[in-house]
Amino acid sequence: MATNTSIGCTSSGRPVPKRKQALGFSLLEMLLVVSIVGFASTLVVLALRDAGQNRLSQLGLQVAASIEKARAQSRAQNTPLWWRTTSTGYAISATAKPANRWNQDKDAVPWPDPDLQSDSEPVLLGPEPVLQPTRIRLWLRSDPAHSVELSTDGLLPFALQSNAP
Repeated sequence: MATNTSIGCTSSGRPVPKRKQALGFSLLEMLLVVSIVGFASTLVVLALRDAGQNRLSQLGLQVAASIEKARAQSRAQNTPLWWRTTSTGYAISATAKPANRWNQDKDAVPWPDPDLQSDSEPVLLGPEPVLQPTRIRLWLRSDPAHSVELSTDGLLPFALQSNAP
């Protein structure tokens, strides 16, 4: 007995041979898959933020908090306080400049991260409720291309602004 591999018969009764199945994917299917993968990859890349920039933003927020604390202290005590950078961090003191060059870092607060740096001019924090509009630029020594700015219009608290390269 012979095995019939045909699917059906024609009107004349002859068997119709089984059709070979296509192997692989069509061009349309491949293009669809590639476009979906590309779209998903784009969304992932846009959702991810640079780790260095995240770190810098967190450090900037810590510095801004200490500046706002000193600003409130200056107003509460009715005493002018200055924020200035030092070689190892920053200082908040009653004068814009250190008493002498030998005691320059005596009242310094170290940066929250030793990699953090700023070259800003001294900033008067009070006791007046309204300051001069001020910007303090911060960056990491390991990644100087990225920086953030702590800025105030003089009335509002210091806010963080990112400066992408």
